Parts: sequence; C-alpha cells; structure tokens
Amino acid sequence: MKNRHIIIVLICVLILFGFIVFHYLTDDYAIKFIPKNNIEISAQVLSEDELLLPVGYLEYDKAKEYWGFINQEGKIVIELKYDYAYDFDENNLAVVMKDNKYGLINKMGEEILPIQYKTIDYKGEGFYFIKQIDEKFLVPLQDGHFNLSNAVGYDDVGYFNNGLAYVIKDNKVGYLDTFGALAINFNFAVSEDDFSYDFKNNYAFFYKDNKYGIIDAKGGIVLEPSLDEVVNNFYDHQFYLEEFIPYRVNDKWGYIGINGDILIEPSYLEAFLFTEDELAVVSFEYDNYQFINKDGELLTENSYLDVSDFINGYAVISKGEHQIGLINKNGDEVINPEYDYISLMGNDYVLLIKDKKSVYKNMLDNKIIEIDYKYGDVITNSNIIFASNESIVNRHFVMLNKEGKRIYSEIEALAHDELFYNSDSYIRIVAYEKESNLEYYTYLDQFGNLLWKVYK
Repeated sequence: MKNRHIIIVLICVLILFGFIVFHYLTDDYAIKFIPKNNIEISAQVLSEDELLLPVGYLEYDKAKEYWGFINQEGKIVIELKYDYAYDFDENNLAVVMKDNKYGLINKMGEEILPIQYKTIDYKGEGFYFIKQIDEKFLVPLQDGHFNLSNAVGYDDVGYFNNGLAYVIKDNKVGYLDTFGALAINFNFAVSEDDFSYDFKNNYAFFYKDNKYGIIDAKGGIVLEPSLDEVVNNFYDHQFYLEEFIPYRVNDKWGYIGINGDILIEPSYLEAFLFTEDELAVVSFEYDNYQFINKDGELLTENSYLDVSDFINGYAVISKGEHQIGLINKNGDEVINPEYDYISLMGNDYVLLIKDKKSVYKNMLDNKIIEIDYKYGDVITNSNIIFASNESIVNRHFVMLNKEGKRIYSEIEALAHDELFYNSDSYIRIVAYEKESNLEYYTYLDQFGNLLWKVYK
C-alpha cells in the first residue's frame, strides 16, 4: 500500500512538472526576442578601392553571431548574414563563413566562391589555398574568377615571398613561382620545429637529414645542412632584424646571415633575435641575461634575472620580484628597479605598475598619465588607453583618453587589438554593454571615433 502511494505521488509530480513546462513555453512565459537596430544596409559601396571593415553582433537569445561589413563612415554596406567575416584582401575578396563552411565574396557582396569549403586561405600573388573534407588544393584567381580545373593538390602552402612560395606534398618541401609552376623540386624534408621555409632576400633555410642549411632562389645549396637549430620565424617584422638569425650547433648559439655568413660565432647558452635597436638578448647561464651589439660585444657587464627585447631605445630589466626597472641603449638605468611590472607601450610611453597602481610615463618629456584603475594595458597610436581592475581571467577593459578619463562609459571591451588600413590606425574591439546586455564587434578610427554599434 505504501509503495502504491509513492507511485501516485510521483505521477502527480510529473504531471505538475509537465504543466509548468508547457506554460513556460507559451507566449506568456517564453523569453521574448528583442529586435536589434542599426543592422540593415544603409549605404552602397562606391568603388572597389573603398575600405570595408567586418563587423558583427552576438544575439544572446539565439546564441548566434551575425557578421557583415561597414564602410569608413560606419554604414552597413554588406548585409549581416554570415556567421563570421574576415578582412578584404588585395584582390578585394573576403572570406566569409556560414554553418562552419567558407566561401569568398567581393565588395558587392557577390559570391565568387560558394560557401561550401572547410577553409580558404589567401597566399598572395592571386593564389588561394582551399581545403575540403578530403582534399586540399591551390587555385589562382584569373580575371576575377576561379577555374577549379586549374587547381593543384598540396598538403600545405606558404605565403609568397621574393616571388616564391613553399609547398608541401608527401612530407617533402618544394617551391612554386608566381605562375604556379614548380620552381624548386621537392628536395627537402619537413621540420617539426617552429621554422620558416619562406624566402627572404632571395635565400631560404631548408631541413634535411635532421640538419638545417640554406638555398638560393634557384634551389642551389649555399650552406650544406649542418645547423642543429635556427630561429627564423619572424612574427613581428616591425621590430626585428632579419639579417641576424640565431642558430645552434651542438649546445652553443650564435648568429648567421641569411646568405650563410657566420656573423657571431656560437658561444652562448641562449641567443635571441636582434631588434631594430641593433641589440639582442643572450645568456651564458640560465636566468642570467645580458645584451650584445652586432659585433658580439656586451652592452655592459651587468646581468639580469629577466629582460625584454630593446624596443624604441629601451628594455625592461628584472632583478627579482618587485624589482623591475628600465635601461636605455647605453645600459643606464633610467627607471629604478622598484616596480611590480613595466611594459613598453610605444608612442614613447612606458606603463609602470606598483602596488596595483598604474601610471604611464612619456620617456621624452616625462609626462605622466595617471589612471584610476589597477591594471593599465596598451596605449594605442591614437592615444586610446585600455585599463582594467581585473588581473587576467575574464578581463573587461575600459577605454580612456590621453588624460586618463574614461570615454564611451557604456562600453567595456572584452578584447581589443590595433590594426592598420591604408597606414591609418584602427582599434578593433569586442564591445559589451552591461546595461543593455549587448555584445558586438566594431572599431575606433584613428581619431578615437566609434564607427558602429548595435541598439535595442
């Protein structure tokens, strides 16, 4: 009898639960979809040379993103109908994504390649590397169109440099010319290191028999494979000198030229890239760093627990926890090592953090910008400062002007980076408005103007 009563109670609970769910899903209880504004096309593209920027917004109610393009005035010119959109390339084509598939559109919004591919990557000189589920191929753009019958299959393709691009097929490396013809045969092996096969100044490193060597633009051997390791992957060409390349033989590091000339004999435990200040970080023992010039001479006899590269005439040095300072190209300490954190910001500014207090100091005129936030971040070329009271995880940034005062107070930036279009600086941000629960992807122009936003 007791079990029977329990079963009856359970049935009643299930019926009640079903009744509640049914009513929750009716119009009286369901979450209302709130339409967004400023998302319709409001201008036309005037020319192929017009700058168009990808923008998008997140629809929380649907957990879906909508992407399209704006012009420099912040007007929508290509409908926000994609799941993601990338920048237009030099051929005035942009990769767009929908339902995890990729295609190419022009500035009129017309599909040049249908949205059906796994990935599309522009490699320069009019060539696009396209991946399907079961094949990868390189195809040239010809008269604004693609003829896929001209596609050639490769496992991987590099970017064109000095008129050549590396290609990988069956775990071998060769090179194509700008006509898509094989200029250098598949004579070289694939390296597992973070290594660049690209040509620079008509020379390239190659890998064979577990060693590195150098070839010229005709495939001729300039240096037989004899190096154990090289650091030739330059992620930031703006600051680093490509003429001096760190290399290792056995357990010692030195510097070699791209043409195979030994510039500094291997004698270091560690050796890092030279910057445009013509100084590089080296060490003779771990956690003991010094600087050398291009002749291999020490900047000073001083050594440090940790250092940064020299950028714009300065380098950050650390003598231990809460002992971070700054030196100039003469090796002089220009900021005493008493800070918790120092970062080189560009625009002649450095960020100084001590006891969770951030200030920016201009190294030319000693101007100080004080901010009311614990953690300063970058100061951009347009003098927009990003700052936060959160340390690292899930950080939300506010935007400040060069006086340290907050701008666009309704917006927090979930992420930001600085880009350059036609030599003009733009700041791309993921904007979040807490009060209206809006998240969108937009830009500040070189004057700090917000180009586009979404409204409820």
